[in-house]
Amino acid sequence: MQARRAMTATAQTIAVGSDESTPLTVAVSAELGRRGHTLTLHGALSQGDARWPVVAREVAEAVAGGAASQGVLFCWTGTGGSIAAN
Repeated sequence: MQARRAMTATAQTIAVGSDESTPLTVAVSAELGRRGHTLTLHGALSQGDARWPVVAREVAEAVAGGAASQGVLFCWTGTGGSIAAN
């Protein structure tokens, strides 16, 4: 039931960034697209600068600046990306 509710939610623009492209980043991005969201890809997902501080900043600025309503940031530990994004 919860998955069905997510499918009927309003589509959003979501900034997605990672310092590396992995099966997980590919699967999550594909699922978000399948659910009707528009994605802006950053870092290794877009052939851009893949250094984690740069990727975190790009995703955070996309959300803060209104270009995206949500952000998803993949980081191996979650520590550095979280600090840089905040």
